[in-house]
Amino acid sequence: EDEALVARRQKALGPAYRLFYETPVHLVRGEGVWLYDTAGKAYLDTYNNVASVGHCHPHVVAATARQAAVLAELWATRADGLPYKTPEEALVMASIVEKETGIPEERKQVASVFINRLAQHMKLQTDPTVIYGITKGEGVLGRGLRQSELKRETPWNTYVIDGLPPTPIANPGRLSIEAALNPDTTKYLYFVADGSGGHAFAETLAQHNENVAKWRALEAQQGQADEGGTQGN
Repeated sequence: EDEALVARRQKALGPAYRLFYETPVHLVRGEGVWLYDTAGKAYLDTYNNVASVGHCHPHVVAATARQAAVLAELWATRADGLPYKTPEEALVMASIVEKETGIPEERKQVASVFINRLAQHMKLQTDPTVIYGITKGEGVLGRGLRQSELKRETPWNTYVIDGLPPTPIANPGRLSIEAALNPDTTKYLYFVADGSGGHAFAETLAQHNENVAKWRALEAQQGQADEGGTQGN
């Protein structure tokens, strides 16, 4: 390939160049997305059919370029003191934020919880990572998590492992990447669903247990109680 072209790409994409051009591409079905199942570092938009394609496939180029450009832009303006050594680690955090909340206003709060937990050497304990360890991104679990699954060791189960999982677990959009790189400043260490589509956040375990009890009571009232764990507990 032309060296001048490679140089221009490296200059334009900066630290995200490896995500765009140096990650082997093999796409598999995820929970509404297609994702790399090799290095797991770069995520693409939704596709309709399974595809194993090369770096120069036009859809891959367009989708990965968008992701890489956003990541490079936001990495350059990231907050100080974050726990990531590389943009790829930030993308992993963004993918967790993406799965934990669909409410844009909550994303920076959710990111702050996980960053605070990392700072205190606490396990992240986030249910979507457990689910990814079970499904490997191939379809939807379709039920609540079992206590045995929360304890099952997989590379992604953050109830078991320390720190971040090795790869993203979803397709993070711009807002989730921004939240991971410029989170709110809070003392929150816990959160749980509040029944309204959002979450109740807590600084202490006692506060969190109160919020969990309220959520469990609401679940039972609505006939939705399951065998699973609690997000962010």
